[in-house]
Amino acid sequence: MPAIPASWKPLTKGEQRSVDRTFRRDLSFWDHRNDADQRTIIEPTNSVTYALELGGGHYVSDAYQERALKLCSDYVTLFRAVVEEDDFIIAYDPNHPSYKFWPHQHFDYVSANDWPVPPDPNGDYCAFFTSNLKACLFGFPWNPRSVCVIGGRFIDAMRDYKPRAFEKVLRTGGK
Repeated sequence: MPAIPASWKPLTKGEQRSVDRTFRRDLSFWDHRNDADQRTIIEPTNSVTYALELGGGHYVSDAYQERALKLCSDYVTLFRAVVEEDDFIIAYDPNHPSYKFWPHQHFDYVSANDWPVPPDPNGDYCAFFTSNLKACLFGFPWNPRSVCVIGGRFIDAMRDYKPRAFEKVLRTGGK
């Protein structure tokens, strides 16, 4: 992985533990790597879960990399719509280091690999929380790959922006 961009800052161990506890407590997260048909969180009533449509292709193919780069751009747009200019997003990975990300700061990226926590859950869970942990995008890596959008601010931004990768709704309010 390249050097960590200036707009990303690793969480301290205490911050990581706090976010992990909140994530596991509030969303009842549990890792179902051996049973991909099981849901990994209890989806709250203020959520919409979308199939993540990045099309076919191998993770290293040019076509996949182009769609993944567009997803990165979509996430930055959503984050900027949801957080104030001086606020940050918590980029959470339950199995790897997590970060604070200031989406309004300049961030050069040429591929999804430049993100310390990539937005495509391609084998790992990922979540992007507002700094108050009240809203998030939770990426589920198994079939179908999906993103659960939690909280009115993210739901409104998703509805207003309409990213192409999020066209198929799987569930609303966990149902």
